[in-house]
Amino acid sequence: MLTKYPIMNSSWAGNRILRNPDVNIAIAMAVPGGVVGVVIPRADAATLWEIAAMRRDLAERARAGRLRPADIAGATFTISNLGMYRIDSFSAIITPPQAAVLAVGSITDRVVSVEGQAVVPPAMTATLSSDHRVVDGARAADFLNALAEAVKIPPLVANFVALCR
Repeated sequence: MLTKYPIMNSSWAGNRILRNPDVNIAIAMAVPGGVVGVVIPRADAATLWEIAAMRRDLAERARAGRLRPADIAGATFTISNLGMYRIDSFSAIITPPQAAVLAVGSITDRVVSVEGQAVVPPAMTATLSSDHRVVDGARAADFLNALAEAVKIPPLVANFVALCR
């Protein structure tokens, strides 16, 4: 998704916007004493299985206090997930110089109306915070709308959920 919306994968570089050539996704992860953003480098070129394996390895090393400097460097976009704490929605804080952070809430059953009928599909809330020096609200909304459409497609849902866990 970030390759289709390169402004979301950009950074603020003092007085100008820097387009990052690689998509390096940071995943906010709780560690003793705080939170760290472990990085999945070149996530756009990785398979679901590669991303899941990298995330699992980074999580294990983060919990054990064995992260290397390279494990937390070079992020171009962050995903923060509090769904496992049963948090429905929240606002995440952007990590400078990144342009944005995506906050993902829990997946829960919610009553909605479909063609006048009450149905209870699983749903989640995703909140995007963006640095307006890099990306304006309209571009951020376009990205978030495209993301919402993409997660309706089952294979992309699996990719997204694997990345956020």
